Amino acid sequence: MWNRDSYLPLLGVLVADAASLGLHWLYDRERIAEVVQREGGCVFLTPNAADYRGVAGYFGYPDKGSGDLSGYGETALLAAEVVATESGWNSAAYRQAFVRYFSAGGRYQGYIDQPTRALLTALQGPAEDWPPESGCDDEQTPALATIPALCACYSDLSELKLRVKAATAVTHRLPEVQQAGQALAHGLNLLLRGAPLEQALQAVNDSLPGEWQARARSACEGRPGLNELAEQWGTGCGLHESLPLSLALIKRADSYSRAITDNILLGGDSCGRALLVGALAAAHWGMGEKGIPVGWLLRLNEHLRIARLLSRLAPLDKCSRYRGIDQVLHATRREPGHEGPSA
Repeated sequence: MWNRDSYLPLLGVLVADAASLGLHWLYDRERIAEVVQREGGCVFLTPNAADYRGVAGYFGYPDKGSGDLSGYGETALLAAEVVATESGWNSAAYRQAFVRYFSAGGRYQGYIDQPTRALLTALQGPAEDWPPESGCDDEQTPALATIPALCACYSDLSELKLRVKAATAVTHRLPEVQQAGQALAHGLNLLLRGAPLEQALQAVNDSLPGEWQARARSACEGRPGLNELAEQWGTGCGLHESLPLSLALIKRADSYSRAITDNILLGGDSCGRALLVGALAAAHWGMGEKGIPVGWLLRLNEHLRIARLLSRLAPLDKCSRYRGIDQVLHATRREPGHEGPSA
């Protein structure tokens, strides 16, 4: 049985993703520092093409604003809606929902990354003609976008790992990606059961593929600065970079907001790492005080949709229940006031 509300990893990811959007894929940390000084903070910024000119980065959000989700956040949210509708994981239903959502004319409007494009290409034509295996050979961090939704429903670790394997295989087929998904699910499951952060991070690290395990262990040693972390491990989109950085960020943080702001200030694929950092930080620190600031919930443009979803996303283990869902629902009815930490 969980000791924490199992929707927390999902909520943590969605908040972290939207908070990171304004500086996503900006790799120049000096430019990031300039933007932060100008804006008075780094969270929930409106993406601005001018911030990317003349420096390393990619501006991918000309039509998005403050509080919107990236494609990564949208994927995590879509997975949760499928799980809620199907009362558990259903790969066929997820593939159909994914095609409807991300294809031309679908609800999603924005940048389409390589794994998303590969899946849409594999799933052309009538569903009955789709190949049984649709995963691509890619190791980008969005491979793990479905895991927070699965952690919300499956408290038994063995059952959770089976569902993670099925969900990850829809979009990715590399063995090391599958192993990374199992590792993240294990760590989140431990945190939701009330395990100490150190134990959960160790479980994640011990479950990673050999080379990634060594990188994560080294990244978590001591308390290196953000510049040192970025220069040593890289801030790109691959899991071999994002996993060590994410674990190090969680270990050095003292709150959810600190973990998320540090992630943004690192630059690069901050929305990708938000899938890891947001989930782990929320599972550990929860909501309020050191957890997700209530004011940040209100800055999500989809906060009403998310609140309705959380009320439907019931744990499948009848011994578990959402104790804090009323706090989330109450927060979404408030007028914006307290916005939480700004930098």
